Amino acid sequence: IGKGRPARLRAALSNAFGFGGSGAVLVFEEAASASRGLPTSTRASVAVTGTASLDLSGLLVGERCAAAFAAPSADARDSPSLRPLDLLDPARSRRFDTQASLVTAGAGAALGNAGLPAAEAGLIVGTAFGSVERTVSFIRASIDKGPRRAAPAEFPHLVPSAASGNASIYLGLSGPVLTTSHLEASAEAAIALGCDWVEAGFATGMVAGSAEAEDALVETVLAPACEDGPGRSSRAAGTAWVVLEPLNVARGRDARVLAVFLGRYEFGLEALAEARIPPPAAPGRAIVASARDLA
Repeated sequence: IGKGRPARLRAALSNAFGFGGSGAVLVFEEAASASRGLPTSTRASVAVTGTASLDLSGLLVGERCAAAFAAPSADARDSPSLRPLDLLDPARSRRFDTQASLVTAGAGAALGNAGLPAAEAGLIVGTAFGSVERTVSFIRASIDKGPRRAAPAEFPHLVPSAASGNASIYLGLSGPVLTTSHLEASAEAAIALGCDWVEAGFATGMVAGSAEAEDALVETVLAPACEDGPGRSSRAAGTAWVVLEPLNVARGRDARVLAVFLGRYEFGLEALAEARIPPPAAPGRAIVASARDLA
């Protein structure tokens, strides 16, 4: 007892559990063991059954989300502040910041639009920056007043997964929950991961999207690069979401299918300039979305 001893192991687990219920478990197996008895997965067609967006124009769901793109862009500096916290139960969201309330209100509205019970869904949140201002305020208080004066209850809300964890608890989600960050392509990364998980059978439904709060520090850095004219910035807080389900599951529950992913293509930076995406085989509307990784 108390001493290590050599042993031949066939498999091992590595556990990591974080704030807000977020955790991950890695399973390591010998190559020979891992090749036996694994199920053959079939990749399912992915359908979009719900959408929602929330910005300065208000909360939009379903086809109404297109109105956010049809309307002229508002000047973020002259527009009223966005208060998604007003859409939530104050007793259950009293510690939420704008980022967490954007994720919760937007993802919840998308689930409602899809008619998908929260208990059957997972969540993937994309964010470029997270809660920078709240983090800096915590660090500044620790420096100015000393580490003993920093509020321990505040720290769990500063990690990148805080918003997704808070939203999953508030909405009662039971599927997998994840936060991803890929700068301006964070929303695309979240949707791509959501498709992967639905295709692989990890979840029967995933809410995927992105949220960015109005952050004074981020705005100071990025506003000059986003100016539509002298002193006019196009940046503003907002969030947008889609609900992803296997196409056969969506049809089985008579859900309204808003769109179907016909295919996804990945290219390295060297091949991106020469990449060609074939048109859809069937006639109809199609959307091709791309994002260049400049990191």
